[in-house]
Amino acid sequence: MSKTLSQKITFAIALLCYLAAAGCVVGAFYYGGVGEDSSILKASLGATAFFFFTAGVVLHVIGTARLKGLLQFND
Repeated sequence: MSKTLSQKITFAIALLCYLAAAGCVVGAFYYGGVGEDSSILKASLGATAFFFFTAGVVLHVIGTARLKGLLQFND
């Protein structure tokens, strides 16, 4: 079954969320040892990476779901 336009858009946003999560992890390692407030920065980037990763998982599931039975409206 082909995916709907909204599922394709949702899947693309999921990939962007995965990319943002990876960027936050890289940023946490890059900026982690610089300055006195590095623990605050690492915690903030870690929480942001976790958010983007979990949002990506949810959107990935929505974007790849089979909606064949849900989209048939036989009244």
